[in-house]
Amino acid sequence: MGKISKVVGASKPSKVPVFHPLITPSVVKSVSKTVAAIDKAFLSERRIAVNLGGLLAKLQGEIITHLTVSGQASSYQAKVAFRQFVQVRFKCGETYTTELIRLAERKDLHRLGLPTTVLIELSRLDAVNLKKFMTKHPTAELKKLPFKEIKKLVRADNPKKRVKADKAGSSDSTVNVKVIAEKIKSNFDKVRVEFDGDSSLDKNLDSVLGEISKWYLDKKVA
Repeated sequence: MGKISKVVGASKPSKVPVFHPLITPSVVKSVSKTVAAIDKAFLSERRIAVNLGGLLAKLQGEIITHLTVSGQASSYQAKVAFRQFVQVRFKCGETYTTELIRLAERKDLHRLGLPTTVLIELSRLDAVNLKKFMTKHPTAELKKLPFKEIKKLVRADNPKKRVKADKAGSSDSTVNVKVIAEKIKSNFDKVRVEFDGDSSLDKNLDSVLGEISKWYLDKKVA
């Protein structure tokens, strides 16, 4: 039996070419009530996702305020604590938590009749670029496109997209150096938070830091 690839969430099933060849108009008609029910379920999912993101943002603010005002941690340390708490308590990964909070903050996306995954992807664009994007790609058009295609379109219009190094070697060394520096700082901050307050260093960690120091000094001399 063939796979039904586009029935779920399709509010206008008349565009037969986007479906599997086995999903003929008669098949679509026979399952129309279920499709309508799923459309409503997706609408509820969007509302739940926005509400959940708002609650996570509220929780993040409360934890940061409690820990920073009491002097127990810096803002960065409080954010790390918040992410770990959410991962353990709600089994919600750091990336998805960040995406839900970002979506909740983007009220300009809340009324678009699109799946949560698409809204999260669109939230990567700021308000100005989102407006331009939606002018070129209206909601009706996006509903007909596969998620992978929407992701490509968003990336193409996102000025803040990550820069990928050319396989043949990038000529813009400044960009590469900046990316490397940001990665090193991010990882170093995480390590420092983990070991702040310890009187001694683990032997393995001491060895790694020694290698990094030697590499840095060699590069600096060169």
